[in-house]
Amino acid sequence: MADGKNNQTLMGTPEELHQLAVALDEFAEGYDTYEYRDNIEDKEEHILSLERSLTEQDTDSIRGYLLDFANGDRGTEGFADAEMLLKQMDALIPQKSGTVLNLYGSMGFDYNMIRITNMEPEQVKAVLEEMIGTIPEEQIDNVEAYLEQAGAHIEQIGGSYNDFSPHFPVMLEYDFDANQVYVPAAEPELGTFTIYQLKSGEELHYHRFEPLERLERLGLFVDPDNYEKVYTADVPEDGSIMMKLENIYKTFNLHRPEDFKGHSLSVSDVVVLHQEGKDTAFYVDSIGFEEVPAFFKQEPDRFRYYITEDSIQRGTYPYVDETALKRFTSQLHKYEQGTISAYGYLEYSKPLTVEQIKDYTLTPSPQNHLETVEKTEEQNYNQIDGILKMIDEDRYCIDISNQIMASQSILKKANGEVLKAHLEHCVKEAVTNHDATEKLLEIETIIAKLL
Repeated sequence: MADGKNNQTLMGTPEELHQLAVALDEFAEGYDTYEYRDNIEDKEEHILSLERSLTEQDTDSIRGYLLDFANGDRGTEGFADAEMLLKQMDALIPQKSGTVLNLYGSMGFDYNMIRITNMEPEQVKAVLEEMIGTIPEEQIDNVEAYLEQAGAHIEQIGGSYNDFSPHFPVMLEYDFDANQVYVPAAEPELGTFTIYQLKSGEELHYHRFEPLERLERLGLFVDPDNYEKVYTADVPEDGSIMMKLENIYKTFNLHRPEDFKGHSLSVSDVVVLHQEGKDTAFYVDSIGFEEVPAFFKQEPDRFRYYITEDSIQRGTYPYVDETALKRFTSQLHKYEQGTISAYGYLEYSKPLTVEQIKDYTLTPSPQNHLETVEKTEEQNYNQIDGILKMIDEDRYCIDISNQIMASQSILKKANGEVLKAHLEHCVKEAVTNHDATEKLLEIETIIAKLL
């Protein structure tokens, strides 16, 4: 039998190992003082003994003792302290070399884990497969004896994979009932989650702590630009997605981590689950959680027009197509959107005309670059019509020339807006997808023509 010592380099310093030994001694004394006094005659000698075991990496018995507590129900006496001590040991002392084999099945073979210190998993697997191929199933009654005959040095760990992992990570499994050897499937990654909370500022007053339905009635939406990332951690292990979200909610209201600097998880916060390469955003609503797919998705180009008090009173709005999106506040709830004071807005898949904007007393969004282009183009058409009429009427040449230069200025402005829109949409998308070469060449060609 091997002596249980490990030859790998310790990750902890002598002082860290000493402090861990002191903590282990305090845990044993604090949990059962009477048993401690019955078995420990000299406290200092006990600490030195623990320190020697830690230094020599002979820690199986210590881990087994702590696992008796850590495998209990969460919240029971000793659970949290034992779990913390196990994590400290994992951080300071490397796992022993060799192969951990989980032996399981019926007839008394359940929950038996061993470590083969002098063989890698491939070697152990080959020995077991040879055993399965050469010995009749009914004659296989002692796998450990067969392994030792094959030269394996075995340490007894005890317990089961479910109980001891990850502190004794299993590399192979042997099923007595099926007479088969397995490489355990990798545990699926639980993923992480990120909590987003609204940025500070009065401009987000009507966003803060509002249920999703009321937010939409106010003409507002869950805009990622309004949020900041405040915390990221591992997703809880158990349950469905909604159970995981509920556990996150409870944690960040009842047992907030010390390094969490945000406010308690509340309505209007967003929780994003990062699992299996996919991000899913959930709005913390007044009851439960609502998925908000648009939180990380670029909405299609829309042209926004803010609703003025006059348009509210008139109660009518331009109808363009079925893609029109209406987001209104009530007459009594004015809100600020950048430099614009409005009662909500409408969005369309294509820009409104100058006449529609004027007739319905709307305020175009300054971001509607393409709409600006349409307006300038309309102005230019009117300008050209005027120039042609001036020529037909044989007007003064200088006046005609001035009108032509004015039209050129409008075209220049329109071209600038077109290029701006192109940069903000097509080129930006190409850069994001790492395929910007063609778009950049297009821009270079246009610039060359302008020079």
